[in-house]
Amino acid sequence: MVAHMMQRRLILAMAAAGAALLAGCSRIKKKDQAARLKDTLTAYTGAIRWGHYETARAFAKPRDGAAVTLDPAALAGLKVTGYSVRINRVNEEGDEANVSLSFTYYQETRGTVRTAVQDATWYYEEAGERWLLDGGLPDFQL
Repeated sequence: MVAHMMQRRLILAMAAAGAALLAGCSRIKKKDQAARLKDTLTAYTGAIRWGHYETARAFAKPRDGAAVTLDPAALAGLKVTGYSVRINRVNEEGDEANVSLSFTYYQETRGTVRTAVQDATWYYEEAGERWLLDGGLPDFQL
């Protein structure tokens, strides 16, 4: 009887330890994904800031399968002078985020400073272990 009770306690303790381990792994995974989101947003906004639009486009993969196109002629002479990033919400699973990006820019031929706001959904792709933009690049009014 005593051996049976000890076995039962051991099984319960192992189950509790396993549950705690899984919860801990889940927290670590979410923390890692949050860090990757910040790194991804830094890389994306940096690419936009410095005019590397092909690099920025590599982050865009709309879930509906739409192609993200670029018009290099329209973007020629576009100068981004600054940007801000605000992560508004991350879902409970930690694999989807609503992000507001704001880019201050001007067109060299016009000189008028404008702001493009991009409210976007980013999602974590497990297969590639990366964050992707569910949509296209900012809408710069040229």
